Amino acid sequence: MTTSAEDLARFESALFSNRIVSAKTRRQMLHPFYKIRSLHQFPLRPDEGEGRESAAVGLSYGEGWGLLTHTRFGPAFFKKGHGDGAQTYTICFEQSRSCMILLTNSDNGELVFGPLLEKILGDTVTPWEWECYTAFCIAESWKQQ
Repeated sequence: MTTSAEDLARFESALFSNRIVSAKTRRQMLHPFYKIRSLHQFPLRPDEGEGRESAAVGLSYGEGWGLLTHTRFGPAFFKKGHGDGAQTYTICFEQSRSCMILLTNSDNGELVFGPLLEKILGDTVTPWEWECYTAFCIAESWKQQ
């Protein structure tokens, strides 16, 4: 999807207020469908095993959204995107009805996601290692290529 931060914010606001889908459909869409247990989203090695980080936050996927079901902020849903020269990430916390939208025009944009979310929202619950959004994980994935 190609979008602007403004349009994505309007979309997420409409999603929170049930103007896009009914409350029932929204609950179904954000209900955990597939639990995630892996150490990384795209395993760097086939034998890397399960990750504690994903279990701690109740990482799962609903219908089209990544979900964090056990956080100190309450349930959250997220979406990310990758393209040539662009990296994106958005996360919404349901209890506070707050979202952060990060759109970058860089292939290395994911390196700023964690520090920005931690500084601005106090978000220490997003599973950065699972996302492979840490410098170490990115370096390891480059070695595998």
